[in-house]
Amino acid sequence: MAEEPHRAVLWFVIAILIILIALQLAANVHFTVSPLKFPVPPNYSRNMAISNGTLLNDILQLPVNPTNLTNDSNLKVFISNGAGNPLKQEILQLLAYNATQIAPGPYWAVADLAGALQPTNIVYREYNVSVYNGTNITLYHVKLSFFNASPYNTTYPPSDNVTVFNPDYKIINKTSVKTNVSIYYIYQYYLYYNNSYRIGNDIYEYYYYNENVSGTAYLLANNNIINSTSFKTTFYYYGGSYTENVTGYTEVPPSVEKLVYAVFALSATGKEDSYNYTQGNYTYYVYIYYPSVPNVSVKSFTFNWYEYLVVVPLRIIADNGTAPITLVGNQTYTGRIININFTFTVWSSDPINYTSSKIITYDIIKIVNYSIKRSWIAGYIVITTSAYEQKSGNTINYYLKIQVNTNNIAKQPNWVFHHIPKEEVYRHNFALEFLEGPAYLFGLNKYLSNYFSHEIYANFTALSFFMSITNSIKQTNDTKLVQPVTILYNYSGPSWEVRNLNLYFASFSLPWLNYSIPNASMGIVGPLDLPFNYTKVLVNSKLGLIVTSSIQGFANISKIQNGTYTFYRWLNWDSGAILFKQYAYENYSVEFLF
Repeated sequence: MAEEPHRAVLWFVIAILIILIALQLAANVHFTVSPLKFPVPPNYSRNMAISNGTLLNDILQLPVNPTNLTNDSNLKVFISNGAGNPLKQEILQLLAYNATQIAPGPYWAVADLAGALQPTNIVYREYNVSVYNGTNITLYHVKLSFFNASPYNTTYPPSDNVTVFNPDYKIINKTSVKTNVSIYYIYQYYLYYNNSYRIGNDIYEYYYYNENVSGTAYLLANNNIINSTSFKTTFYYYGGSYTENVTGYTEVPPSVEKLVYAVFALSATGKEDSYNYTQGNYTYYVYIYYPSVPNVSVKSFTFNWYEYLVVVPLRIIADNGTAPITLVGNQTYTGRIININFTFTVWSSDPINYTSSKIITYDIIKIVNYSIKRSWIAGYIVITTSAYEQKSGNTINYYLKIQVNTNNIAKQPNWVFHHIPKEEVYRHNFALEFLEGPAYLFGLNKYLSNYFSHEIYANFTALSFFMSITNSIKQTNDTKLVQPVTILYNYSGPSWEVRNLNLYFASFSLPWLNYSIPNASMGIVGPLDLPFNYTKVLVNSKLGLIVTSSIQGFANISKIQNGTYTFYRWLNWDSGAILFKQYAYENYSVEFLF
C-alpha cells in the first residue's frame, strides 16, 4: 500500500530542518530558515510511472568485467567495481563463446544469469515520495516495477571430436614413356704416327692411324624426338669407347613436363693389317694399326608414373549444443555422428598437398529477441604426397608416399568431458538474485539521475528521491531487495566507516556517516550553498555529520584520529554470479571536531 501523501511530505520537511541545524552545529555555518511554503498544484503532485522496460534496461547497464572463465568450478563470472562493459552486452557476448573460451561451469552461470534479460513476471508497487529540488517540494506518486526471473536453461556450446583414420589409396591409372636414341655420325682416319727400321736388306715400316668421329644424337620419347645433342670424339689406333647420357623433357599427365633420358655409346676396336713387297734388293714389311669403324649401342629406359585415388576417412562426433549443424565445405550435416571421406586423385608425376574443406559445427540459441550463434571451428587436415623412385633394370617407376597432417584439427578442452554437473549450477537462480540485488538499486538510481538531469540540483534531487523510495522499499517490500537496502542504511562494521551512497550508484557527491558506536546518528548534506569549499571531511561526534564539498566513496577508519584516508567506491557484495568489489578512489583528509 502506498504511503499517505501528507505523511511523506511531513517526513521530508523534518529531515531538511534537521540537516540545517546539524550543519550549523558541525561547521559553525549559519543559515536562515524560512517557513516552508508548499507550492500549489500541479507542481505539488505528480505521477511517475517508471517503465519496466526502461528500468530493466538501466539495471542491465551495470558495468562488469568477466573473470576466470576457464575455471570450471568458478560460478562468480563477473566482477563489478565501477568499470567494464554493460552486463547485457557481456552476457550476450559470453553466450556466443565456444568451448575453448569458457568452461561449462562459468558458461551455465552466465546462462543462468541471462534469465534476467527476460523476466517471467513483473509486480508493481506504488509509493509516495516527497522531493525538494532547492525551490519546491513535490510529491510524486510512483509506480515501481519489481521483477521475477528464472534461469535461462541452455546447453553447453557444441564442439567436435574429430578422428582421422589412415588413408586408403590405390593406383587407378598409369602412363609410360619409353626412350631411345637415334645416331647420325661421320668418321675420318688420319696418320697419327709412323716409324721404320732396317735389318740387312729387310725394311720394317709401322703406321698408326686414329679416327675422328662426330655426329648428332637424337633423344626419342615414345618415338618422338624431344632433344638432340652434338658430339665429337677420337678413337686411337688401339680402339676405345665414348658414352653420353642424353636428357630431355616430355609431357605426361596431368600436363606436366618430366625429365627423361637414354644412353648411347660408340666403340671401336683396334685393327691390324700387314703386307710385304720387294723393291730392288730390299724387302719391305709394312704394319698398319687403326681403329675399327664405330659401333653404336643404345640403352633405352621405360619411365612409369601412376595416378592414385586417395581416400581419407574421418569421423566427427558433435558434442553438446542444441541441434548442432556441421558444415564440411558446402555440405551440411545434422547428425551427432558424421562419417565422411575426403577423396582426391593425384599423379606421382605431380605430387600435391591436399587441404580438406574446413569443418565447422554451430548451433543457434535464442533469448528474448536475440539469436546467438555458437560456432566451433574444428579445422581441416592436410594430406601431403611425395614421389619416390624405384628402379628395376631399365624400368624406372615413380610411386607416391602419402601422409596425413592433423595439426590443424582443434582439440577439445578436457572440461568438455569432465566438468561440474549442470544441475549443480542451475540449483541457483542467479537471474533472480541479480534483479533483487544491488543492480536493481544501480538501475533505479540511473533512471532517476536521467529523470532529474535538468533540475538545478540534479544530483541532490535524484539522491533525495532515491533515499526516500529505497526507505519505502525497505519498509514495505518483502523481496530480497531489502538486504542491500538494509546494508546501505544500517551497515555496522568493526571500525568507523565514512561512506557515501556512491557505493553502488553513480557519481554522488553527498556523503553520509555510519558509526559503529552506540547512539550514533546519521545525516546527509542537502543542496545548500555552503560558504566554503573544503577538501576535507569534517566529523562531528555528537551529530554524526560529515560536512564536505565533494567527497565520493567510503573509508575504513580504525580510530578517532585526524589524518589522510583512502576512500573507496562500491561495497563488497558477494552474492549470485557477480562479485561487487570495492576499489580505491582517492585520498581525502579527515578531521574530527570534538
